[in-house]
Amino acid sequence: MEEIFALGLLIDWNDTAENLYNRKLDELFLENPDNPDLLELELKCGSIKETVIYIRNHINFSNINTETFVKSLVGCLKILYYSMDIEIFSKLSYRLWLRLPSHISENSLLSILNYMDDYVSIGFIDSAKQNYERLFAYYE
Repeated sequence: MEEIFALGLLIDWNDTAENLYNRKLDELFLENPDNPDLLELELKCGSIKETVIYIRNHINFSNINTETFVKSLVGCLKILYYSMDIEIFSKLSYRLWLRLPSHISENSLLSILNYMDDYVSIGFIDSAKQNYERLFAYYE
């Protein structure tokens, strides 16, 4: 479940993120058709905005395995990182950081998502890339 929630927070990034989310949701729903959260997410398929709102407002992130969620999230970020421009990625990373529950966003390594957009905007692209890649390596 943690992976679908992670993908759901990234669904509006690009087509790659949306496709990853839809495949994972279909897979999990077929395995667990009685899960009310998966059923609701299936019903919201096609409405990216509603999906993000549902996940942010209805999923109790204190009841999920935070370590598994963060590892899934960072794994998804890594896929997206290599499929898009660093400037766009850094802006979306900041927006993602704002979406995360505070007990997750306060994780010291995830704070990279908060400030790397500043690095990119002032031209420290190599430093930003090194920091993102350090985050990915930590969670591999």
